[in-house]
Amino acid sequence: LAFSPDSSRLVTPETTKGVGVNLWDLSVSVSRPRLIPVSIRSVLRVAFNPANSNRLYAGNFSELCVVNIETGVCAPFLANKPETTLWFGVSPDGTQMPVHEWTYPQREVNSRLSLYADGVYSKPKLAIATNRLPKSPLIFLPDGERFVGVEFEGHVGCHIAIRTADSCEVDWESGVLPEAPEHIALSPDGTVLACHTRDMIFVHPVGGDHATAPALRNDTRKYFTGLAFHPSGRWLAVTSNDRTVKFYDTETWAVAKEYTWNIGRLRSVAFSPDGTLAAAGADAGKIVVWDVDA
Repeated sequence: LAFSPDSSRLVTPETTKGVGVNLWDLSVSVSRPRLIPVSIRSVLRVAFNPANSNRLYAGNFSELCVVNIETGVCAPFLANKPETTLWFGVSPDGTQMPVHEWTYPQREVNSRLSLYADGVYSKPKLAIATNRLPKSPLIFLPDGERFVGVEFEGHVGCHIAIRTADSCEVDWESGVLPEAPEHIALSPDGTVLACHTRDMIFVHPVGGDHATAPALRNDTRKYFTGLAFHPSGRWLAVTSNDRTVKFYDTETWAVAKEYTWNIGRLRSVAFSPDGTLAAAGADAGKIVVWDVDA
């Protein structure tokens, strides 16, 4: 799920045929999305350029493309071997896009971190080899000069790493995490990174001691599936296989609100940038959008 920067659109991968992305115009009352074909199949990850509501990035484990929402034109700029996995991020001003790629097999680590800049996707501005494997999206800190992600180092484990955008070199890293997270979310002020495993959420301080991070456990035996911070930083929304969306108060880390939308097991959650809307996606491909109380 991804809201556009102006909060007027919502995009999801097309799950039925796997041939594009679905676009909902939230400014009008519509129940059916517009399908935008893309040049890669089985889109798994979508993200808007934060500075341009008409520019969308769509990718899967090994391919990446940029889509013009208005024209529907899709331009692929990464097409790796099927054995590759990649994660990416976009800077707040939309000018920088780091991409972390890893080619199997693991015993022959071939990991590359590239930085694309100023809308030029034919060739990265810089590229460095690393011995770390990408395990999460790359999320920029509010200063726009650094980004954070989870990286795996063989025979050691997973770390949270902050890298500088100008060189892609490590600026700070945490100790070894208790488990490899399935999804992550960065607080709006950039101070904490929420990481969920199947049955736990760890709220790690960014740039600090992760040993004292709060650990949240679901009040049912169902697994967590997705999470997102509200733009105000007031809540952390979490979906799980118990078919609910829970809002955790970020001061107490207690559940403040709980929603059940009766669309099946929920898989993902997102907030609009203006904080007025929330959306959740279910296994069956259904999406629910609702107004967020102030």
